[in-house]
Amino acid sequence: MSHHSNNACILQEILCNAKSLFNKFNPATLTKEELLFFDDEIGNIIKAALLPKNYSPEKVRAEKLKKKDHIENVNERHQEEAKKKENEEIAEELAIELRRSIKTVEVMGIVIKNRSGSLKKDELENVFEEGMNVHLRILTSFFELIKHKEQQNVLVDFIKNRLNIIVKDKSKEPSKDELETIAKKIFWNTNFFVVFGFINKIVHSLGSDKLQAIVDKVCSQNDTPATFLVKHGILMWYKKNLQTANIAERISDDSFSETTKRIMKFMIVHHCSMHRIDFKEKQKIQNELGIPTKRLLA
Repeated sequence: MSHHSNNACILQEILCNAKSLFNKFNPATLTKEELLFFDDEIGNIIKAALLPKNYSPEKVRAEKLKKKDHIENVNERHQEEAKKKENEEIAEELAIELRRSIKTVEVMGIVIKNRSGSLKKDELENVFEEGMNVHLRILTSFFELIKHKEQQNVLVDFIKNRLNIIVKDKSKEPSKDELETIAKKIFWNTNFFVVFGFINKIVHSLGSDKLQAIVDKVCSQNDTPATFLVKHGILMWYKKNLQTANIAERISDDSFSETTKRIMKFMIVHHCSMHRIDFKEKQKIQNELGIPTKRLLA
């Protein structure tokens, strides 16, 4: 309906629905204060690194598409299984609201991308902002789940117990301390890429080369580290515009958490892996942002 109709009531209904999603939470800002608990574990999180000069962007794209197809096939099977179950538990309700939120923002993105020429500027700004805030509120709800030490310990213990089953009776069975270390790394890297994934979801769901002025205005008005990531994610993906000096200056600000800085660096690495970057530009990235060139080990 949103694709074929210009009826203002449909757009208002979508906006009302978006405002109701995860409305118990404020949009995440990704500031140092908000992510203090995350920064305490930054040593457990993998570092970003540029690919070596002999990499092939075409091969990287092909591998990413292959992985995307696999994930979509797995998700389809899980959705079919979920439809067969009638589970009213809280976890299931959360999963339903999460799916509704993601789909709603995708629809909002379709609206502003397809009707960028017919909607008024303030309407485009409103839809973009509300769509972005849905995902940022989801991130706040996620932080509430993982920021408390007691919950962290429960989840790390769960991962450790699963690892213990996997390595049991292996010739090189890790010690309890080694399992604890591995479990923590798995836990915090998973959390990190959940945050990274939601920022990327905003970029791809709502971004467009036709909407850059809208993105700039909304992200400038809501000037936080989170909106800065969104703005530059859209610039890189849709405009092929990597503003190295601007990024280097902003992430040095005291408001930026170490976690947010690392997310920004991963976004830049992702951009560089999809495009051919000449030696001069790569040196600039290394010097200004401190991202080395090397292969990341699993």
